[in-house]
Amino acid sequence: MYKINNKLLIFFFGYLFFMLGFFLNENSSGGALSDYNHHFKVILSFKENLKDSLINYHIFKTDHSPLFIYSLLIIYNFLENEFFLRFLYSHLGLLIPFLLFKCLKLEFQNISSDRLFLFSFILLLSPFVRSLSYWPGSEIISLILLLISIYFYLKFKKNNKIFNNVLLNIFFL
Repeated sequence: MYKINNKLLIFFFGYLFFMLGFFLNENSSGGALSDYNHHFKVILSFKENLKDSLINYHIFKTDHSPLFIYSLLIIYNFLENEFFLRFLYSHLGLLIPFLLFKCLKLEFQNISSDRLFLFSFILLLSPFVRSLSYWPGSEIISLILLLISIYFYLKFKKNNKIFNNVLLNIFFL
C-alpha cells in the first residue's frame, strides 16, 4: 500500500493556498501594497540614476534601507519584470515556515515532526507574512535572518562546545 507523506501533503496544500493569494494580488494586511508601490518608485529612481538617488535618498521618505531597495533593483534588473520580481520574492516568504520548523524540531524533540511541520506552516495563514511576501518588504528578510539566528542559538544551547554556532547566531542577528 502507498503511504502518504504528511509533510509533503501539508506543504503542497499550503503552497497552493499561498500561491492563490499571490495570483489574486491579495493585500490582507492592508498596507503592504501601498508600501510596495512606494518602494517600486524608489527602485525605478535607483535604476534611472543610482548616484543621485542615493545622495537624495531622504526625499523618498522611506524607512527602509537603501541596501534593501538596491537588492530589489538587482533582482529587477536581472528579471526585467515586476511580476517575476514579486514572484521570486514571494518564495522567500516560504522560507519562514521551514526555518521555524527547523527551530521547533531542535527545541521540541518529543513532539512529532508532522505536528511541528503543520504548526510551522500555519504561518502561511498570517496576513502579515502573506502580504509582505507578495508585496516585497524588508520585514520578510528580517524574519528570515531572525529565525536563522534563533536556529544557531538553539544549536549552541543543545551543544555548547561548538562555538561557531554562537558566531553564526550573532552574525545573523
